[in-house]
Amino acid sequence: MFKKNIILFILGIVTVIVGAMLKIGDSIDNTDVILAIGLLIEIVAIIGLILFYKKSKT
Repeated sequence: MFKKNIILFILGIVTVIVGAMLKIGDSIDNTDVILAIGLLIEIVAIIGLILFYKKSKT
């Protein structure tokens, strides 16, 4: 479970970076969509990591 959350977290970061790069390049109209997907993945990963951390502490 922990590994899955870390992979999701890294995937989210990569997606956000790619989205930001495309936004700078401004070559695609769907950059906002890519950034939104990246942020969604980030939120899910962060929530997952927090939940895992709380579980491992108890």
